[in-house]
Amino acid sequence: MTEVSNQFVQVQDVWRSDGTLLRERLLDVRTPEARFSVFEQVLVDHLSPRSDPAIQYAMTALRAGLPVAEVVRRLGFSPRTLERRFSSQVGLGPKQFARVHRLQRVLGAVRRSSKPEWCALAAEHGYTDQAHLIHDFQDLAGIRPSEYKPHSPERNNHVPIVAW
Repeated sequence: MTEVSNQFVQVQDVWRSDGTLLRERLLDVRTPEARFSVFEQVLVDHLSPRSDPAIQYAMTALRAGLPVAEVVRRLGFSPRTLERRFSSQVGLGPKQFARVHRLQRVLGAVRRSSKPEWCALAAEHGYTDQAHLIHDFQDLAGIRPSEYKPHSPERNNHVPIVAW
């Protein structure tokens, strides 16, 4: 996963004939929803047999907000071992994965609020202060928190693309 992270690659280059079959299946369906459904099922089928239970645990714990150091301690790994195994399977390091999921929790809270209190959200979600939240938000989403408007109640990860 780390070899193709942050790059555009042809699925055939990664999955060989399975990639060609995926392309053909996607071309056979008409709607974007059906394409996402096919793609999701193929991803689940293709990636599930190789999943490492320790990395699955780490992903679940990090999504829930457990600090990376605590995940390392609970698994009995060295930080380098977790980094290597996690990155190999997920394509992101555990710290970056945790940052993304922490921001997703913030976005969920914003979606449920009519007028978000950014300072309170920063404290509630483990940021050192509001400036830390703003920096992470800008770094990961490309916009300031005050510019974020949820696309829909179900899709809090949607961030508008700004034309430069």
